[in-house]
Amino acid sequence: MKPEEKKNVAAVVFLAAAILVCNYMLFARSIGFEIRRLREEIVEIENKKRAALSLLRRMKQIRAKRESVKKEIERLKRLLPKEKDLPGLIRAIAALAEMSGVDLNRVEMGREVAYPEKHYAAVNIKVSFTSTYPQLVEFLERVDSLDRLVKPEKLNVRTKQMSDNPLLTVSGLLQTYRYIEGMEKGKGR
Repeated sequence: MKPEEKKNVAAVVFLAAAILVCNYMLFARSIGFEIRRLREEIVEIENKKRAALSLLRRMKQIRAKRESVKKEIERLKRLLPKEKDLPGLIRAIAALAEMSGVDLNRVEMGREVAYPEKHYAAVNIKVSFTSTYPQLVEFLERVDSLDRLVKPEKLNVRTKQMSDNPLLTVSGLLQTYRYIEGMEKGKGR
């Protein structure tokens, strides 16, 4: 082979090698970019997966908490008398007054204030009685120990004479609450 032919073959081989190297570099570089992009996407997906698993664990905890709250609400609803239970509650308060030695003058249903958005109504119970201070304390302790929630709302306590054990005249309101079912929301007395 002549030197000129060798130069031409070498030039063609060099040119072919250069073209192959350039194509390889362009192809490898685009593959490198694609690999980096895919790795970043994998990291992002892994982060989203961890976040989703964390949310799933929290959701399970929230569901368990919700069930616990539902059970507590059901338990507390039993403490609130239904409207049909209120006369029985009045009789129970009268019996507690008698057991405490309180001379009950009046115990009757008063005004009811409904809070439908909160699903309950506050029911006032008007009371008036005479008692000594220890009898008053015993009566209020017995009312506090009822299964139903009853609290002294407003009691006026007066005495006519000052002595070691004065006779008190007590009048005012006890308050209880009742649960309002969904269809009773607009109801109130």
